[in-house]
Amino acid sequence: MIDVFISYGSEDRLKAAILAELFSEIGWNVWWDKKILGGDEWSSVR
Repeated sequence: MIDVFISYGSEDRLKAAILAELFSEIGWNVWWDKKILGGDEWSSVR
């Protein structure tokens, strides 16, 4: 189960990565689009 979903603008990708790492360190399951390529559907990547 996902605890946190991070949505962000491409200009804030580094900030999103930092938040994802911090949340993961405290044991939360984080989902963000770091693995989505252009044209992919998010539901098939999560």
